[in-house]
Amino acid sequence: MAEDTPDNEALKNPQEAKPGHLLEHTEHNLQLLDKIYRRGLTPPSESEIDIFPSATTSPRTEVIYGNIYDPEVKGTYDPETKTFQLREENTGRVISKEGPNEEGILSGENYFRAWEAYLRGDNTPAAMGAKERAEGWRGRLYEGPSAVFPVMAERPWIHPPRFLNEHDEGNLYYQYLSPQDCEERINNSILAVVKWENIRNDSIRGEMLNYLSVAAFEYKAVEPIPFEKIEMLIVPENLESLTRKVFPEDVVKKKIRFVPTVTKKISVYKWSEKPMRVPDYESALRNLGENNPNQAYWLHGVRLKTERDIGQQKAWQEHQEEQKARNTLREKLK
Repeated sequence: MAEDTPDNEALKNPQEAKPGHLLEHTEHNLQLLDKIYRRGLTPPSESEIDIFPSATTSPRTEVIYGNIYDPEVKGTYDPETKTFQLREENTGRVISKEGPNEEGILSGENYFRAWEAYLRGDNTPAAMGAKERAEGWRGRLYEGPSAVFPVMAERPWIHPPRFLNEHDEGNLYYQYLSPQDCEERINNSILAVVKWENIRNDSIRGEMLNYLSVAAFEYKAVEPIPFEKIEMLIVPENLESLTRKVFPEDVVKKKIRFVPTVTKKISVYKWSEKPMRVPDYESALRNLGENNPNQAYWLHGVRLKTERDIGQQKAWQEHQEEQKARNTLREKLK
């Protein structure tokens, strides 16, 4: 058994929840929503309540990670250089650039032909590929290191197998992880939508506030985003009652969109393109983009705690303290 995993029966039979956990995780989620209403979105380093870090963050992280959604993407082809590029019209970012290729299969010219087929509404594989690249929903929501749903399913105590280590099977949290666990965690999340211009420039200093990371759609906000600058909160219908306990009715009407679940293919942990029931963030964003084609947005997922999270987090933290005490004792005995 991996050292970072407690030998805990609640882990092996996570359905057996302890009394009182429902109240505890609900109270935490109410506090988190209230914090968003009072202070907006803040970096983990400035959070006043316990939050889960992701694979790329810690409680000391001073930036807020998010994804870009620009509803206007244009493709252009330069016949002289035989180069095709996809460009976001509102942000000005070039998200794909393809040049000449010796074999011709992935040449800029072929990408341009696929783009034209997509614009005509063809249903060919090439046209569908061009559509997927232009819309970017897979990398934005469903698959990849910065996609919303995989990140919402992350928990710091779940450790997958280490890369290139064939003897590492991951810790018990990983081994006992089920698709239903991921679905539950994804459905206990909300998506904050902010106008891109509101995280790009500081209205006081007029300086660039943010910088791109290595992920295709990822953008880092380096200062808190006040609630009034949040354009919309997209919330799963299962969290509607909880949400209405925090936000006044006028705020709910103005800023909050409740969405049902839909089946989408999600790549997370040990599953690739696994059908899961998840909040229909995509349809809400598509509708927003169709009504505001000249506006780009920044998206930030917020994890809420589930009933199962409470017991697992406590067991993990207790085990870490035990490991720390044992290591301290070993050092003293040397």
